Amino acid sequence: MEEEIRLPQRRGAGQTLLLFVAPFTLLLTTAAVLTYRFAAPAVSIRPALPADVSKEPTASPDNQPAVTTTEVIEEAPENATAADPTPEEPAKKSPLQQLVGTWFQERFGRRTLTIRSDGTALMIIEPSDVFAFAFGKRVEVQLTWEFDGDRAKYRVVDGSPKDKLELAKKSWGDAWDEQVVDITEMSFVLVGADGMRYEWRRATDDTQSATRSNDS
Repeated sequence: MEEEIRLPQRRGAGQTLLLFVAPFTLLLTTAAVLTYRFAAPAVSIRPALPADVSKEPTASPDNQPAVTTTEVIEEAPENATAADPTPEEPAKKSPLQQLVGTWFQERFGRRTLTIRSDGTALMIIEPSDVFAFAFGKRVEVQLTWEFDGDRAKYRVVDGSPKDKLELAKKSWGDAWDEQVVDITEMSFVLVGADGMRYEWRRATDDTQSATRSNDS
């Protein structure tokens, strides 16, 4: 009978201990939760936003540190002046201006042709050999000169000596309309009515000196 009475008493003691331990455990759990909630930093979870491409660092070559792309505005120096104006292109020469200058050729002697920008020209003929007996040593011929980029038109308007000029006009004519070909800075070629090519070369200081030496 004693054994049966003690067993219920032992079970009553365990229940009493559980009654004390359970509230204490609940109290500790609650305190831990409150402490973590108020003591731990608040963490907010937000959706990821697309990266700003304009401010995204760009990787530099050779494993150099990334450099953030920024817009650089260069300031003009204090002593800077306005930009120099673009040099103007040289004015394009007219067809006639391309031939302005002094030219020479060897034809029945030496001929020197000076073409002026006003459309006039002077040809000096210095005959050689048998032509010198007929025309003398020098004949000056005043001309009008036109050139449209393709053909040269020129004619005799005056000259001296008069008798030699008239003989020259009878021998070679007094007006010409010839095609200009192979024109360069230093020479041009006329094709006559007979199909012959007559080259004129630009006179230089050397050629002028050689002419004066031959005359002397």
